[in-house]
Amino acid sequence: MAILPKQQKEIRDECFHSTGKFVEFKRSEISQSIVSRFEAQVLKYPKRLAIKSNNHEITYDELNRSANSVAHAILSRVGNDENVVALIFEQGVNSIIATIGALKAGNPYLPLDLNSPPALISELLKSSGAEITLTDGKGLAIAKEASSQVGIIDIAKLDSAGRIDNPEIDIPPDSNAYIFYTSGSTGRPKGVFDTHRNVLHNIMRYTNSLHICSSDRLTLIHPPTSSATVSSLFSSLLNGAVVCPMNLRPDQLEDLGTWLNSHEITIYHSVPSVFRHWAAKGGEFPDLRLIRLEGDQTLTRDVEIYKKHFASNCFLVNGLGATECGIVRQYFINRHSEVQSIVPVGYDVEDMDVTLRGYDGRPVPIGTVGEIVVESQYLAQGYWRDQTLTQAAFSPEHGEGDQRIYRTGDLGRMQSDGCLTYTGRKDSQVKIRGHSVELADVEAALLEVEDVGEAIVIALEDRPGVLRLAAYLVPTTKHTLTPGSLRKALEIRLSQHMIPSTYMMLDALPLTAVGKVDRSSLPKVGNQRPQLDYKYEAPQTPIEVKLAQIWREVLVLDEVGIYDPFLDLGGDSLLAVKVVSRIMRALQIEMPLRSLFDAPTIFEMAIIIDQRLAACIEPDALEQLLTELESSPEKLVSDSDEFD
Repeated sequence: MAILPKQQKEIRDECFHSTGKFVEFKRSEISQSIVSRFEAQVLKYPKRLAIKSNNHEITYDELNRSANSVAHAILSRVGNDENVVALIFEQGVNSIIATIGALKAGNPYLPLDLNSPPALISELLKSSGAEITLTDGKGLAIAKEASSQVGIIDIAKLDSAGRIDNPEIDIPPDSNAYIFYTSGSTGRPKGVFDTHRNVLHNIMRYTNSLHICSSDRLTLIHPPTSSATVSSLFSSLLNGAVVCPMNLRPDQLEDLGTWLNSHEITIYHSVPSVFRHWAAKGGEFPDLRLIRLEGDQTLTRDVEIYKKHFASNCFLVNGLGATECGIVRQYFINRHSEVQSIVPVGYDVEDMDVTLRGYDGRPVPIGTVGEIVVESQYLAQGYWRDQTLTQAAFSPEHGEGDQRIYRTGDLGRMQSDGCLTYTGRKDSQVKIRGHSVELADVEAALLEVEDVGEAIVIALEDRPGVLRLAAYLVPTTKHTLTPGSLRKALEIRLSQHMIPSTYMMLDALPLTAVGKVDRSSLPKVGNQRPQLDYKYEAPQTPIEVKLAQIWREVLVLDEVGIYDPFLDLGGDSLLAVKVVSRIMRALQIEMPLRSLFDAPTIFEMAIIIDQRLAACIEPDALEQLLTELESSPEKLVSDSDEFD
């Protein structure tokens, strides 16, 4: 285990004080197959519960015999020459049996999404070279529609009189265990594949860092296609513990606490957004000793929920990992821990070294944002059948030895004591008016604002090459959050170019199947006037009507009230140049750019313009101009402005 600062070590030691009899996962134990380690648990705990779901309880011996039945069915069809076995299941007992069965047959397993379009499943079956598909009644029709070239085994209909003995197969530790397809920033599926040895090393890291033991009960609520299932499933079954699967639907999130108690869960694992959905309701959880959050940013709000609703002998562990490397960082939290708006992902775990590097590949100074790079000899093998992609993300460190590096594409900041904070993806860094902006920094500032519960910031491109920031917020109370109040709160925290121009309030952020925030499903920012501190008042005078027309066109809004502040409507310095330019062109007057910020509403600006016109235009000419404006307000606005 990596050396931890005193405070972290004390919290971790306190966390382990009340656990059951812990057996260290020794390094020598990774030089075997997953199957060998599992079968050792079967011999040790044959009658102990292995799986508990809503409808089934299965012992280790029963699970082993069911998985053996599946393994023999696979062997009779495709053999054991590391032929890819596709799995199409919802999360549950059959998915677990199929996973163990595929491994027992000496073949890597490939989980596919039951809810994916058949065309996508067909494409992944083809690109992976899968030889056979395991499924049950719910996935049978999809498997048949996806491909007629790949054999299908319905494990629910296997002959109960078939073979249930352990297959006598030699499975080397460096043979492939699985392929997990994950979608990158481009949306192109990437098949991450890894070996039995590396999976066991990852389970060793979890087992020893969390003291997982045979008395534990672990959740398995991620869908089978999520690589997060690997740590939950095998941390249970390779330590004699109980795994509790649940096919979690969005409408079940609020009832998750009740389910945890009914299954006597001791170790909970999910992304932070799923946790905060059910945990904020409160309740008592006498069996829960660990809350494990990974896969997205953990917020101060999550820590506050934990401190408020969970017992003093329950601990929160925030972690950082990826399909390509497993767990690489952990941060232990107790009821006395103090954290910032974004909770650190913490410190090194065994054999996984993390550095932060700049675009030139060199380490960045402490406190500077850099790409998170993991160095280890236990990284995933690469991307299935894609050597180009593999070479781009993985490479030997210093060109020699077993050590390799993996460029995660994630960004972070390192503190002087080695504590890491995750700040988002590389593509979350954008250019706003020539300044580099980390979207995570803006989100962190918003989360510090009172009554802001959740915040997501994205960059919008209304005009080619010109970006602006839009914030999506979930309030913690029914108190109204307005652009004006938010801007005032952010002005003391952020530079002007980092302050979003648009704010949208949501009841909840959209989530993906694994519970992460789904940025692609955020509602589109429309042309409606934002919710402001001011009641809408329509323009009345010819000058106000003309100004409202200019503002609407420049700000791309359906309507603008005369008391609406320019900045609160989404204006910025570049748009201010455009507005002032159009006003000068339309009214044939000189006006400094500063005037828009001195008189930031149409009402105030109209007064200034009236005064300027009265001072520089003859009364008859002024009356004629106002008449023209009133009769044809669109006449004097030009989209060919040199500032546009």
